[in-house]
Amino acid sequence: MELNRLQQILARVYTDAAIRRLLLDDWPRFAELFDLSAVEADALRPLSISPRCRSQLIDFGDALISKRWHAVRALLPKSATIGGALFDESFRQYASSAPPFPGVHKHQHDALAFFAHLAADDRWRSLPRWQRELLDFEAADLHARVVPRRLRIRLYLTSFVELPAFLRSGRAPENVREKRSLVTWIRLAPSRPLKRRIWPLG
Repeated sequence: MELNRLQQILARVYTDAAIRRLLLDDWPRFAELFDLSAVEADALRPLSISPRCRSQLIDFGDALISKRWHAVRALLPKSATIGGALFDESFRQYASSAPPFPGVHKHQHDALAFFAHLAADDRWRSLPRWQRELLDFEAADLHARVVPRRLRIRLYLTSFVELPAFLRSGRAPENVREKRSLVTWIRLAPSRPLKRRIWPLG
């Protein structure tokens, strides 16, 4: 079995919970999925039989998800705090089937892909508007820092200028007068710093 092919299969096993379950619980379907030769099957089969190997596979897969979870929480801290258990549960669902991104900005791209997953979740859409807009704001801010673009504009119904004060006082933004915010991100050239400005519209 070629080393490169083995590495590719193991990468899928480690990062995709559904593939990992096939290896552990349904060997015939796993072998069929990857069209394993007899030699390849002999090399991989022990992973699904040995109790020690099974335990190590599960632990390693969980460790990878935990590492990604910590990185994404650090990039979307306000959304993680407000989302609470929903944020954490949704990330585990997302990461169980979405492999990690490669490259220098892998965690940033992971956070943006998770934002798209979370934004499509009916449970998140049922939360107050200001919470959904805060997630969008954090994701848009991250996207502007990672993806080169000279101008990005977002209009929100939440006052992001006053939001920190609302949260510190324990008052939710929906309990105060609605104020719109126009947020702009400008980068004049790829090598120039990103400038973000929040414009309260009253």
